[in-house]
Parts: sequence; structure tokens; C-alpha cells
Amino acid sequence: MNYDVDLLEVTPEGDISPGERITVRCIVTLTSVGTETFPSSHALEAYTELEDLSWTYTILVNDVGLPITDGKRYLRIIGWNLAYPTSSEVKVEYLLEGDAPEVTATQEKIIFRLRQLDSNELVITNGETLVERTIINPGDIEASIAAVEQDLDNLRASLDEQYENGVNTNAAEEKYDAAKTEITKAKTASYGTVQTYLTNAETYLDEAEVLLDEAWADNEITQAQEKIDEVDDELTYWTVNRSMSSDSRVIAIRTQLDNAQTLLTLAKDRQSSGEYNQARIQAQGAEDKAAAALNASLTLRDEVGEGFALPNFGGLVNYLLIGGFIVIVAVVGILFYRRRTRWDELG
Repeated sequence: MNYDVDLLEVTPEGDISPGERITVRCIVTLTSVGTETFPSSHALEAYTELEDLSWTYTILVNDVGLPITDGKRYLRIIGWNLAYPTSSEVKVEYLLEGDAPEVTATQEKIIFRLRQLDSNELVITNGETLVERTIINPGDIEASIAAVEQDLDNLRASLDEQYENGVNTNAAEEKYDAAKTEITKAKTASYGTVQTYLTNAETYLDEAEVLLDEAWADNEITQAQEKIDEVDDELTYWTVNRSMSSDSRVIAIRTQLDNAQTLLTLAKDRQSSGEYNQARIQAQGAEDKAAAALNASLTLRDEVGEGFALPNFGGLVNYLLIGGFIVIVAVVGILFYRRRTRWDELG
């Protein structure tokens, strides 16, 4: 490559709206090859996709030159006009003005391109300088704003639902408010900055979703823990107050409680690792197990009442105990009958 870019400025910066006026200023210094400042068989070709454009270029030889104007998309300077003795300093100054083109969809457009072409019209190695900008389609911007607003509405519905369920939504609400503010800014921003506001809004919405998932999982874990604590109190009642720890029904309740506690431990582990959806599922499972144990305990209260309860050892053992009880009653009855008969004889 036989030129160095000393200056390249494009105004305005960032994304551009159709019809927006663009200004490009570029200064290059030619580098010597042999005894000339530029290969005479090569050419410098500038190009733009701007509309209603105007080029002004100046070949400066030792800082002296006359500006030349042109209105074509392609601006070519042949090597003969750039090849000076190496004792001279040669620069080319470009000034380009034009309007951003209309687009049917948001896309990249060439604002300024400079190429060094060889004698075969091929771009030499590293011989291209390119500036592209995103031209925003107004319809795309409106659609983008509408899409982010829909995401905001969906989040609002989720926040309201979870708040009604007792979930602490404060942290997620802060992110919601921040996203709403960014969307409001986007609606009145220039096309060049609107996407920045929308990107910010999307970031806040994503953060809000994560915080809401975390809070939801926290709430499920808390509810499961409360239910487990209730069952634990019930077991204390059966094992301490009623001395029924060996009763098969109480053992079944304890087994259900153990299962619930295992699921709750898994839920807490998932929560710690940020797997909030899995944590919520495990916690809901723990609560279901605990609820079943609690219902079984309440049913047992109805069955045995508050007085003496015959332990339920299950199966054959229960039948043996009942049979033994009947035998004892029968023996006591016979003895009582014999004693009464004997009293009558002595009479």
C-alpha cells in the first residue's frame, strides 16, 4: 500500500437515519515507491453510497494544491497525477458530503471507501480503507420499541401475579422501573441513539426476570420449610405426648417428612447455584410431601382422639394384640363367673 491515513472523521457518529446529512473528511499521505511518490500505473479510487453527494478533493504537493469538486459516486485519481519525485511531499485531502440513503430494512451502508488499484484494476494487499454505518429503517425502530414494550408488559403481569402469591418483588420492581425509563427515552431519541436505550431496557428486563425467579424460588423454599416445621411439631406430639413412635402410621408420617426434607435440601442447593427454576420445582415437591404428611397426621388425630390409643403395629401383630386382649377379657369373665357361682352355693 502506498498511502497512509493521517485523518478520517465521520460526522455524526453512530447509527444514522435516512436523509441525515453526513460529512466525511479524510487526509492521506502518499508513500514513495522507487523514485516516485506513488506508482504511476496505479490509481486511488474513492466511493460512497450516500445520496445527493458532493466530493471536494485536493492534491497537495508540499502543501500547495487546488480543490476540485465532483458529484459522482466513484472518484478516481490516476497514478500519473500522484507520481512526483520523492523529494516532494504529496497528500490528498477528501471532503465528502451527502445524505444517508433510504432503506427498506435497517442495514449497513458504505459511507466512505478508499482503494489503491493496481494496473489490473485489482485492490492491492491492505489497500482498502472502509467506513460503514448502520442506516436505521424507521419501521424497524418502531417495531423494536413495540417488542420491548411487550416484554415490559409481560414482566408487569408476572410481577403482579407473584406479588399476590406473597413473593418479595422489590428488587425486580427496581429493574422494571429502570427498563421503563429507558423505553421512554428511546421513544424521543434520535435514530442514532434509540438502539442504545432499547439495549439498556432489554438488559434491565433480563436482570428483573432473574431477580423475580430468585425471589419466587425463595418464597417456595420458605413455604416448604413452614409446612415441614408443622409436620415436625406433629411428630413431636405423636412421639413425645402420645408415646406412639413405634406406630406404623406415625412411622409413615416420619418417612414422608424425611422425603420432604431431602427435597428441600436439594432445592436449597439449586438455589445457591442459581438454578432457580429447578429450585422452585424441588421446593414445591417438598411442600407437597410435607402437606401429605400433615394431612395424614390430622387424619390420625381424628381416628384416635385425644385419649388412649391402641398402637398400630400393622398386619399380624395387630391381630395378635387384639386376640390377646379378647382372651384376657374372656379369662377374667370366667373367673368372675366361677367366683359368683361359688358364693351362691355357700349362700
